[in-house]
Amino acid sequence: MVLAKPLSRILYVDDDASMCELVRTALASQPEFTVVTCSSGFEALIIVGQLRPDLILLDVSMPRLDGVETLECLRAMELGHHTPVVFVAAGLSQIELRRLQVAGATDVIPVPFDPVELPRLIRSIWSRIDG
Repeated sequence: MVLAKPLSRILYVDDDASMCELVRTALASQPEFTVVTCSSGFEALIIVGQLRPDLILLDVSMPRLDGVETLECLRAMELGHHTPVVFVAAGLSQIELRRLQVAGATDVIPVPFDPVELPRLIRSIWSRIDG
């Protein structure tokens, strides 16, 4: 599959500062990736308009506006309507995974993951997206 554009801008949304740093470090080691992190769904909704990310990595469990609610808000926005969203989550049941799929998740990356493998995993997900 040939994608319309290469993956470049990635937004990672997580209220856990150590996870933000882990993901930023793992992905920023790749010269083609520009990685921006934020700590809440509300902040993500603002940054999407500024960054226009190619891909959004989104934590499921966040206070005030959780991952699914953030995704619903993104889908209601013109700029976030078609942006692929990959959830990053630990210990999800099959019911929870189905809920994320129904909400419009492109994929789910299970936590824990190997930070060294994260760029390859992200590229693999991107290659399956119909651009």
